[in-house]
Formats: sequence, C-alpha cells, structure tokens
Amino acid sequence: MSRSPRVLLLYFVLISTAGHLFGQVNASLSGTVQDPSGAVIPRAHVKLLDNGTQTARETTTNAQGYYRFNQLPAGSYTLSVDQNGFQTSTVSNVNIAADVAQTANATLQAGSVSASVTVSASAVPNLQTADGSVSGTITSQAVEQLPTFGRDPYELIRTQPGIDSTGGRSGNGQTVFLGNTTGPGQSNTGIFQTENQVQVSSSGQRVEQNVYYIDGVNVNSLGWGGAAVVTPNTESVQDMTVVTSDYDAADGRGSGAHIKTTTKSGTDQFHGSAVFLYQDPNFNAYNKWGGPNSAPPVRVQNNYRQYAASLGGPVVKNKFFFFVSYEGLHNKFTTYGQTWVTTPQYRQLVMNSRPNSTIANIFQSANVTPRINAVLSGPAAGCSIFGANAATLCRQVPGGLDLGSPGTGVAGTPYYPIYPNPGSIGGGFDGIPDIQYVQYYTPAEQIGNQFNGRFDFNLSPNDMVFASAYITHLNSFSASSASASAPDADLYLKPLNTAITAGYIKNFNPTTINELRANFTRFADNQLNDNAGVNFGIPQIQVESYPTGFLQVAGAIQSPDTPAILAQNTYEVHDQATKIIGTHTLRFGGGFRWEQDNNNLTGAARPLYSFSGLWNLANDAPIFEQIWANAYNGGAANGAHYFRDNIASLFAQDDWHVTQSLTLNLGLRWEYFSPLTEQRGNLYNLFVGGAPNQLVNAQIRQVNQLWNSNWKDFQPRVGFAFAPTSFHQKFVVRGGFGILYNRQNDNIFSNVQQDNPEYYQFSLCCGTAPPPYSFGSPFAGGQIQLYTGSGRAPNSYPANTYLATGVNPISGTPNAIGGGTPPAIGVYGAWPNTPDAYTDMYSFETQTQLWKNIVLTVGYQGAISRHLIRIVDQNFFFPQTVGTQSSYFYAVFIPTPDVNASYNAANIHLAKQFSQGFSIDGTYTWSKCIDMLSAEGPGAQTNQTDPVHAQTTEYGPCDYDSRQRFVVNGLWTLPIFSHGHGLLHTFLGGWQLGAILTAYSGFPWTPVTGFQNSVAPVTSAATINPTRPVQYYLNAKNSNVSNTCFIDGCQFGGTNPTVPIVGTNYFNISYPGPPGIGRNSFVGPRYFSTDATLSKRFALPMINEQASLEFQGFAFNIFNQLNLVPFQFGDLDAHVENPNFGRPSGALAGRSIELQVRLTF
Repeated sequence: MSRSPRVLLLYFVLISTAGHLFGQVNASLSGTVQDPSGAVIPRAHVKLLDNGTQTARETTTNAQGYYRFNQLPAGSYTLSVDQNGFQTSTVSNVNIAADVAQTANATLQAGSVSASVTVSASAVPNLQTADGSVSGTITSQAVEQLPTFGRDPYELIRTQPGIDSTGGRSGNGQTVFLGNTTGPGQSNTGIFQTENQVQVSSSGQRVEQNVYYIDGVNVNSLGWGGAAVVTPNTESVQDMTVVTSDYDAADGRGSGAHIKTTTKSGTDQFHGSAVFLYQDPNFNAYNKWGGPNSAPPVRVQNNYRQYAASLGGPVVKNKFFFFVSYEGLHNKFTTYGQTWVTTPQYRQLVMNSRPNSTIANIFQSANVTPRINAVLSGPAAGCSIFGANAATLCRQVPGGLDLGSPGTGVAGTPYYPIYPNPGSIGGGFDGIPDIQYVQYYTPAEQIGNQFNGRFDFNLSPNDMVFASAYITHLNSFSASSASASAPDADLYLKPLNTAITAGYIKNFNPTTINELRANFTRFADNQLNDNAGVNFGIPQIQVESYPTGFLQVAGAIQSPDTPAILAQNTYEVHDQATKIIGTHTLRFGGGFRWEQDNNNLTGAARPLYSFSGLWNLANDAPIFEQIWANAYNGGAANGAHYFRDNIASLFAQDDWHVTQSLTLNLGLRWEYFSPLTEQRGNLYNLFVGGAPNQLVNAQIRQVNQLWNSNWKDFQPRVGFAFAPTSFHQKFVVRGGFGILYNRQNDNIFSNVQQDNPEYYQFSLCCGTAPPPYSFGSPFAGGQIQLYTGSGRAPNSYPANTYLATGVNPISGTPNAIGGGTPPAIGVYGAWPNTPDAYTDMYSFETQTQLWKNIVLTVGYQGAISRHLIRIVDQNFFFPQTVGTQSSYFYAVFIPTPDVNASYNAANIHLAKQFSQGFSIDGTYTWSKCIDMLSAEGPGAQTNQTDPVHAQTTEYGPCDYDSRQRFVVNGLWTLPIFSHGHGLLHTFLGGWQLGAILTAYSGFPWTPVTGFQNSVAPVTSAATINPTRPVQYYLNAKNSNVSNTCFIDGCQFGGTNPTVPIVGTNYFNISYPGPPGIGRNSFVGPRYFSTDATLSKRFALPMINEQASLEFQGFAFNIFNQLNLVPFQFGDLDAHVENPNFGRPSGALAGRSIELQVRLTF
C-alpha cells in the first residue's frame, strides 16, 4: 500500500474511533424570566431541547431570575420555561449560531402550568444583548443559496459588517489581491486551495491578521498570515460567525476577523444531500474591455465539474450520531495575460549564428516557445516605450521590434564579445523582429478531493466526546504566467491538507462545565515527486536593460521553493472551564500550541542568469547570477530547515448580567508567541555594528532563538450591552474595547535560513567597470559560471569553485578568494527586541427593532495598530562603504516593527432574518484607513518608495482604503403557488431569488517613476527604484473617476485609448529628490457588481417531508458590469513615463454562470 492510502486509512480510523463531536461549542443562551409586571421569577424550570438530536439540557433560574446554558453546539433548539402558578412559555426554532452569546428572555403569564404559550423564535427580534462584540452569522441556508465562486463558503465573509472586500475576480476568473497584499491569495480552486488567503480586511486590519477556526480549531497557515490550510466544503457547514471587533478573552492569535465555522452534525433522522455543479466557458460573457494596446476582451475560462455529497444520522438514537461529506473537483481552464517575449525569429537567429553556445542549446532542447493568443499593437507595444532613445535603439518591423543583431563572434575565446551599453543594438539592425508584445494564454488543470467526517457521542447526560476530520488533496497543473506560459516552466502541485480534532465535555452540574480539546493540522507537499517530469536542469534565463522590464526567456522561475519539500504541522491542547455564580458566568482556560514548519528548499540550488540585452544573451555573456550555495564546497545549498515555535495562552472572562438591562463582558487574556527556533540549531541572525559602521562591521552569528521573548502580551477586553427596559427589548446600546496581539508569520522571518553558511544567497554581478554601465569584466572576473544541469534535478549543477569560500570567523560571511574582494551575500535578520504587533480595538453601536424582526444597527468601529511589520533593506539606511572597508552584504532585509495604522468607520446595517420567505442583510460603511504599509510581505509589491522616511512620507491611505462601500444580500422565496400539492404548485411554485450587490468607491494608488532613484540619506547607502516623482503640477483631472475616463486616460490628457499619455506634463521626473506627492494620493476605478441566484425546488414527498430536488443557477456579475483592474504598486500603468500611465491594465471578470442541481433529503 502506498503512503497516501495508508495515511487516509489512519485518519478515518482515528475519527471513527474517537466518538462524538459537538464541534465549536462556545455558544451560549441566557436570559431573565419575569412576570408581566417585570418582577423576576426565581427557581423557574428552564429546558433547552436540541431539535436535531433530541438531547435536553435543564436548569433553574437563580434568585435574580437568571438562567444560562453554556458550551452549546450550533443548531436549532426549543426553549421552554415553567413555574407553578404560571403558564408554560415555549419558544421554538431558537437558532444558536457558532460561538455567539445569545439572549432569550421569557415573560410568564399567570395561569396553570399545564397551559402553554408557544411562539417561533423567527418572530423575535435578533438583538445582540449578551455581549458587545461586532459580529455576524452566515447561515447554512445562505451558504447553500447565495452565489459563492467555486462553492467556497469563505466567499461570503465579505457580506459581514466591518469587512472590506469587493470579492472581485480578474478577467479570466482568478483572484484579485486586496491592495498590495502578497501571498497565495484567495482561492482559485474552490475549497481545494492549499492556503486560502481570503482577500478581506476587517476593521482596517491587514489581510494577514485574519484568523480561521473550524469547530473551534485554528487552521491558519504557519507561513502566510490570514490563510486557511483547510476550507470546509459547503455541504458540511452549519454556519459561520465572523467577528470583526472581538471582546471575548477566549479569542486570540490575531487582530483581524475571527472566522468561526461550525460543521453539521448527525441527528436522530437520516439526512443528506447530493450535488453536481457545472460551469462552461460558453456560458460566460466576455468582459467589455481587454486593456490598452488593443488587447481583446477575455472571459472566465473555468470548466468546473464539482461533485458533493453528505449523509448524517444516528448510529444509536439519542446517543451516537455521525455526519460525513465529500466534495470533488475537476477543472480544466485557460487564463490570459500580457507581456513582452522573444520571437521565434530571434531564437532561430541565435541557434543559427551561435550553434554551440549554451543559450542555443537551451533553445534547442527546452520548449521555450510561449503560448501566444495574440500579438498586440498600440502605443505600449511599439518603439515609443524607449522614449527619446527610440530612434537609436529600436525599429518597428512586421511581427515586433527589431533591437539589433548578434554581431560577429571572436574565434578562440571562451565567450563572444560583450556589449556593455544597456540597450545595445549589437551588430546593428537586421530587419528581424526580436521581441513582441503579446497576449498569452495559460492552461491549467485541477483535480481535488475533500473528505470530512464528524461523530457525536453522548456517553451520559453529562459526558460527551467528539471528533472530526477534514482531509483535502489537490492535484493541479499550471503554466507559468511569469514566463509567458512557456511549456518548460509548467509546474505541478499535489498537496495534502488535514485538520483533526477531538475533545471531551463534562457537565459537573447545571452551573459547572469543562471542555478539553486536542487537535492536529497539517499541510504537506513533496514538489520533487510532483514535478518528476520537469527539467530543472535548465536554469532560469532572463534579459534586462530594456524598458519592457525583465524578459523571461527560458526555464521555470527560480525560487528556493520551486521545487521544495514542505510540511507544516501543528498540535494543540486547550481547556476551558465555565462556572455560573449568581449573575456571573465565569470562564477560565488556556492552551498550548506546538508549531513545526519543515522545509527542504531544493530549488535554491538552481541558478538564475540575467543578461544585459538580447545580444549578450546570444553571446553567452551574463551580467548577473543568483544562486544559493554551500560556502564550504561551492556546491548545492543545504535547503533543509526545521523551524519551531509555540503559542501559550491563559484567559479569564466574566460575562456579568448586572441587571436585566445591562450585561458587562470583562476579560483578560495573556498570550505568548515564542521566538522562532530551529530544531537542529541551524539558526543564524545578523547583528549590526556601531555607527557609522552598522553594515561594515555587521556580523552573522549562530543563535538559539531569533528574537527575545515577549512575556508581557496582556490583552484586556471590555464589552457591554445595555437594553433599557422602557424599550421592551427593542433597543440596545452596545460597545467595547480590547487589545489584541498578533502572531509573527513564518514567511516574514524564515528567510534567515540563508544566513547559514551552507545556504548563502549569492548575487554575482558586474565586476569592476565604472559607471554609467557597470557591466564589468566578462563573467564578473570568473565569478559567474554559465551552466546547465547534468540531469533534470535542481541539484545537478556543477559546483562553483569560486563560491567555495569558507567562512570568516569574525563576520560570519564568505572569505575572499585569492586576496580579492569577498563575494557579497544577501541576508535576512531580526531585531533582537522585536515586539509583537498589537491593535487597540473599540466600537459603539445601537440596535433597534424597526418592525417585527427587522433590526437597524448604527455604529462606529475604530482601531489603532502598533508595531506592524515592514521588511526593509538596511542598505537604504546605512553606508555600505566606510573609508576603505566595504559591507559584505548586497542586501540586508530585516522585518522592522515600526508601522502604525488607524481605522475609523461609521456603519449602518439593516438586517431581516429569514422568515415568511424573505431575508435581507445590508451594510453601508463610510471609513478612513491610514498606515505606512498595508501588507507585510515578503514580495516586491510591499516595497516602499521612501523607506528611510517612511514614518512621514509613506504615511497615507491604506492600499485598501475604500472610503465608501455598500454590500447587501438577500433571499426571496417567490409567493407564487407556495402552498398546495397540485400541478401549479409543482411547476410554478418553489422559486427563489438570491443576490449579493457590491458597490465600492475606488482604491488608492501611487504614481511612480523608474527613471530616477531615491536619494541616499548618507554617502554610499543604497537607493530604491521605482520612486515617487519629485513634483506634481496639480493639473490632473482626478475628479473624473468614470470608466471611460480611465480607459481613455483622461485624467492625464488622454482622449482615446490609442493616444500615448505624456505623464511628464503632470509630474517632474527629470531629477532625483524627495517625493513631491504623497503615497496613495490618487483614487482608482470604482467597483459595482451584482451576483445572483435563481432556483427552482421540487418537493419529493415519496422520500420524506424534507426531501427536494433543486435546480440552481448562479450568475456572477449578472449584468456584465465593466469593472477595471485596480492599480497596484510598481505596475507599468502606474509609471509616469509609460505611454499608458493612468490606464488600468484591463478589466475584471464579465458575467459568469454556474449551474447546479441539489438533492436534499
């Protein structure tokens, strides 16, 4: 038996023997029992019956007439209250949401206890009178009926109050990042994405600060913050609670949204479902604009075939229940992009003129031909991209641009002539097109399977055990957009993700309860096995020195994790005790979490070569090589590292029902996020020297932990809910304040592994030539060695003897070879006193029952964040040369905790829970978010244009600062022949409409220029590019934010899409200097979209009363509204000198349609 089947079998044995799951059981129901005069009724008997399992809980009111049920599983309940001398009061259909404190007061009428009054909870206003947190609940009905792209229930998080996200998709259906966030992004594979980083900001917090729970188990990735390693399938979701201002001391880890999913359970009746979803590109509409340069419109190309099923029921009635679900995916699709590529004529020219060169051999042996859909034209596809140098550097010819020719070779030399002048035309123009601007297509295929099991077992009326598991496997293939979809860069990904939890709940008496829980989560992938057919013996080849940016020519994109062997494991135990004393509900608890991040980054052994211009490429003369190598032998780097960290927490919470009208939530949480360590001791850190020799005298030292421990992360939480009795439970004032700390995500710091001498990162460049060309001697004096691998493995490249430097025992850096200059390395580090980021969060709101079960909430949310991370190259701050001594480092990246942020918002929220066939939930938000950087990285999109003065010049609107937004969703069962059993009811009844409408003002963006570098603060410090212009002439028409204006470029003088923009008429980019315009000072295109559902339900009474067959159609952007792509940092369309400056690069997705059939029983 192979390893994977054995693992799957083991998991199912574990969950089937563990017993019972009540999942996320932190919900509670409390209230006060009184008579019609308002006097409280002590010692009343209160019974709460689970409608699904028929499990009953009972208690009595205390002297204050107060009762409370704790540790409740989500579900539907019936509440009954009786006392001698009063009629019995019964409330049916009390829906308990996951991890939400709810209130149900009761007024008993005088009379016989045998008489009863029954009402439905759907007729009771849904006011939150038990706590002050800002939260919302997404029901299973919403998850099943509202449109969710790829059946990903997390897509609905954006509908909740306090959440900022458009949910938009790119023109080809892929995720659109919120602001300049980096990471895996929101799922492009439904629930099967390895790390599902939903692009939502909560109360102005970064995407990385969101926290995901399934049945009380945290499933966040260790590497990327705000990403879930397991996404539950739709059939398994009971409900999701999204908390955006959290004042419960039991919750921690992050200050973003706390997304708490509860899974479905078995009941006394067998129930289940079967689903098939079908999506075809022919159903979809092309978007209304393909982008500048006459790019054709595109459409969503997904070919989803999704299969799902579920089954739940009793094993032993009233005692032992099960629920299992499955979801499968097969998707084969194509996406599109635009870039510059080399032409077939150029590649053939190199093979003909340099038949024995390394590059010619690569062209002959590797499939480097891009997958081209169309060759584009327009101002940005011609010689105008060279600006004033167009006449000397470029000729426009049929099929592309002629940039010169290879020139005549020199016999008897190990290399052909080099051309040190950037953009050199080599041997002169020859009439052959060498590069062209194209729209390329990127094929992909995904096959996914997810298994879920949940078991609930009542050992006794007071003892329950539980267990559940999610197991997700993805088998995906995708071409690389970074290499214009050339087949030699195609990659495979086959991860296995798992989440398992088990626990024990003990009811000692009606006022005392304890829950003990343990869980395990894992993400693992062996990319060496996944990509056994990929030739990693071809290095990544790119060309620079052109205004096109880097031209990717051959080979898969080089990265340490391409390929890699990855495994993230987490183990956690958690205990919580609850005790009711009078009107105080006391909760105490804590937990400990072991986290393992194991990586073997084999891709680091594979080099990247960069060539200055096409003719140095043809002549085998690279200007630059990047590679990770072992400094002891110059051979393949040792990429194996085993990072460890832990989280410990303690908390105490008092939910105090002060009076019938007032509830206070008082809590204190202590959390300890341990510093990063390495299991085998292979951990190094950089220590800067004293001024002015911070970098010149810097040292790399071996350490036990990466930063000093932070033991003082105390987090007070205070909430309140006040419902004046004079308003008869129809008005409540709520609010609170809390401090929440954030875990440091591994990907910010894990690059310190390259401080290890067995894993140095070398960037070999340029030699000794003076400016302005800095090309240097050929191969940088012999440092650069142009090789292909001896085989297909990434570690098959020969050792570079120049890099066998050994280690300087004082500096911890490479030694010099032959008395020369030591090769510089790139390092990462951490400041020894790195604090944990924290946020002060506060809110104040009122809730009013307007009519029946319609509730209006008007409120304020605010947050102030401190010590957020930005990754900064210290070469920007300190001199790289002092006297005759130079730094050993070409880059020194240190995550720096000096970013501050603030958020203030007014929210108006109107909600009607589903009753009488109709529900609606809408939120209007007017907000302002300010920071210095909106994503922690790593990644180029999180670069700053003025990092040295970031506290002042970078302080501006957040990247996701959309000042006004409106999101509304609803369901409506059409009142047409809704009752009866005749043919009219069968065919004309049972129709339902659903919709999500999203409207946003634009996101901000920053004009930049690549023509100038920043100004160094001290002599020999590094500079950055791109940077902001030194002057803005205040003459742009930025008040016009219509789509037509953005397409034409009318803000900067454009009159139609084909007219080149002259950005220098609006900005001065003629010399370097301090920024003359603020960060995010312009506003991009607005967003408006409507997603809709139409369904027809056929009852199937021959199966049972609940059985039905439902046909559903989901339409995303149903009106095919034109939404333009937001600007992102460093995009060419944000460069002042670009002919398409200020024009978006394209449009977001047009209308796309999914068809689904669902059998429910």
